[in-house]
Amino acid sequence: MSSHATRMAALLPEPTDHASHAALIVYGTGGHAKVVIDIVERQGLYAVSALCDDDPGRVGLDVMGYRVVGGMEWLATEATRHGIASGIVAIGDNHARCRLADTLVCHGFHLATAVHPSAEFGRDVQMGAGSVVMAQAAVNPGTLIGSNVILNTRCSVDHDCRIGDGVHVAPGATICGGVSVGPRSRVWAGATIVNSITVGSDATIGAGAVVIRDVADGATVVGVPARPIER
Repeated sequence: MSSHATRMAALLPEPTDHASHAALIVYGTGGHAKVVIDIVERQGLYAVSALCDDDPGRVGLDVMGYRVVGGMEWLATEATRHGIASGIVAIGDNHARCRLADTLVCHGFHLATAVHPSAEFGRDVQMGAGSVVMAQAAVNPGTLIGSNVILNTRCSVDHDCRIGDGVHVAPGATICGGVSVGPRSRVWAGATIVNSITVGSDATIGAGAVVIRDVADGATVVGVPARPIER
């Protein structure tokens, strides 16, 4: 096994009753869900059984060859009967994703982790359950990634970073070494956070922003260099 394959194996769940081609429910049916489904298929650890969505108008639809069967009520009453014990929440909104993931866990589901085969990980990277890492994302050594995180296409997270639960790092964003990003914060496309910055919880880094100072909880910063704006 190559060193890259060894690092990948350390990040992914061990084959148990809940993994190794286990039946998987994907919660979400939008564009982000399509990307997650594609990653799950490429990863090959789980078999997507059905999709869930809280919008009754989407029940019965076909999304990428999978049927939308219902929402949380369906999961609570039918999933076990159908032998589905694993799930992943494929919703872009950070608060909704974390809330639904907690509900899945409360119902006894194992949270799957989806990592695109082209993603690159350095040594000693740790990642929580329910997170998604998309194509060509790079995570360097010593970084801790929380649960239900999205590391989107071609984003970069450098060494010794701390990425909190429910964070979304958008396509092409760059997080330099030693950065801490608090839970549920958003780093939008093409943004850059320079070394050793602390970003609080529920903060928003605007697209293309260059962050050179710490960002407070709940703040929105934009521009080069990034400055706070009123919501």
